[in-house]
Amino acid sequence: MELPPATAADLCWIGVDPGLSRCGIAVADPTGTLATPLCAVPTEPRASLGARVQQAVAPRSIRGLVLGLPLDQRGGEGPAALSAREIGALLAEALSVEVRYMDERLSTREAAGRVADMQAARRGRPGARWERRTPPGQLDAIAACGILQSFLDHLAAHAGEE
Repeated sequence: MELPPATAADLCWIGVDPGLSRCGIAVADPTGTLATPLCAVPTEPRASLGARVQQAVAPRSIRGLVLGLPLDQRGGEGPAALSAREIGALLAEALSVEVRYMDERLSTREAAGRVADMQAARRGRPGARWERRTPPGQLDAIAACGILQSFLDHLAAHAGEE
């Protein structure tokens, strides 16, 4: 049975936290309201990064990508931002989608703080398991989720403006 083509309502935004070794991936719900961390994929080899992202988000249809842009503390773009823009251009071409950029300063640090808060809350509950170490890629996916949620919140706050 062949599926009908995706409509605009079926498309979702994908958040990407680009890193040297991994890219965190997050997905938005179909309403574009809530971001959820999904996974992390290896950044290298870059030639097949688009295929890895597509496979990670399947069967969802991608409306566009929101990439974290690691600006320095003064808001300037250094080597990390240049690398993020290269990844964005590569993914835009590989996936044939629009790419938008969001300031991601401290996103990984904020993600680590969220994980630490969750782990601390678990420690206070009987029978809860506490992980001393966060699994590889989990922080990347949570950071991508924060980037995407900031974008979705911005869209909602400016809905109707154009």
